[in-house]
This record gives sequence, structure tokens and C-alpha cells, in this order.
Amino acid sequence: MFFKRVYTKSIAQYSYLIGDKDEIVVIDPQQDINIYLDIAKEKGMKIKKILETHRNEDFLVGSSALSDITGARVFMSGHDDLEYEYGEKMYDGDEFEINSLKFKALHTPGHTKGPLYVRIVVV
Repeated sequence: MFFKRVYTKSIAQYSYLIGDKDEIVVIDPQQDINIYLDIAKEKGMKIKKILETHRNEDFLVGSSALSDITGARVFMSGHDDLEYEYGEKMYDGDEFEINSLKFKALHTPGHTKGPLYVRIVVV
């Protein structure tokens, strides 16, 4: 299993890369997507999925740009009307896998629209 946390100091925000074998999921990517592309290339892995666990409108997310370059599918909460149309909606209990990792959505209402946290299970 591969895990990397990326810190964006200017806005005190974390994003994450989680992978197994040759595939990576990027969670809450920042606007400068080159860091994710560089890490994936360095590790010999491909970015296959992108998750937005919550929207913070005080920064620009890199999900669409990263998807355009990698062909990775973008997933986000389907529980709120988020007033934009891209990506695929996930609901509480929805799952997907990359190799031996299972990702399961857990709807967790909070201080922003659309919070969707994901539990990761190694199978």
C-alpha cells in the first residue's frame, strides 16, 4: 500500500494519495496538480480516481484538470446540490476498489456542503 500526504502551506490544507500496486487515488487535490503527476510518475503508478471529500470554496481544487490529464474518474458527494456539474455522485455506502483497497463512502454532514468522507479497507 502507498500513502502520501501533501500539505499546501498557504491555505493549511492537506490532500492525499493512496494507492496499491500500480494505481493511485488522489483525495482533495490542490490546484497545482503537478505534484500529483510527479509523485505518480516517480512511483510508476497511474492516477485512476479522484475524490472530493468536501468543498472549501476558499481554494481552487484541481480535480477537473487532473482528470483531464490522467483520465481518472472524479467522485464527489451526491447528497447536496453543489451547483456545479462534473464528476460522479457518490452516496452513503457506495464503494469502489483499486486493487486490494476498498473505498466506501460515508456521508458526514458538516460545516460545508457535500461532505463525503471515505473509509478505506484493505481486503
